[in-house]
Amino acid sequence: AIVEVQTRLQQLYPEYTIAHVDESAVGVGVGAGPHVVNAAVCGGDYRWHIDADPRMLNGFGYPNREPGKPYFVTMLIYINEGWPTGWDAETFFLDMESDTGFFVRPAQFRTILMDQDITHRMSAPSKLANGKPRYSLVWKLLFVPKDATISPSIAKTAWGPPVRLGAS
Repeated sequence: AIVEVQTRLQQLYPEYTIAHVDESAVGVGVGAGPHVVNAAVCGGDYRWHIDADPRMLNGFGYPNREPGKPYFVTMLIYINEGWPTGWDAETFFLDMESDTGFFVRPAQFRTILMDQDITHRMSAPSKLANGKPRYSLVWKLLFVPKDATISPSIAKTAWGPPVRLGAS
């Protein structure tokens, strides 16, 4: 399954060489390795965070989306089969400047691609989930542009213009 996902991702973004973030770039032991499994549980306290900002990482020191530089992207895949609406456990996204946001509901194999410097958090499952965790698999990726003149983006022209949130 890992090879299948990686192959599809590379086919979707042929303008990049896609690599997994090495844990040494973000700090060994900080829980930010290239692959993370989340298990949100009822009553859990999930805080707003970003996955990475290359300006704050050893060996990088530039803003994400800098033309010609590796572009930090997170891929999140929801794993649970049959997650009813009342069970909650959505992923929330926040624009810090406008203090507005949106959320994505979990559905099996639904996949989110996002810049790693987007503020987000998961929410806890409701009591209706009966103690069942909401699982997601997270890949921390580097999209290395094959052409140094392109402005990095995960948006595709064929999908139409991206929806902008707040100041983004």
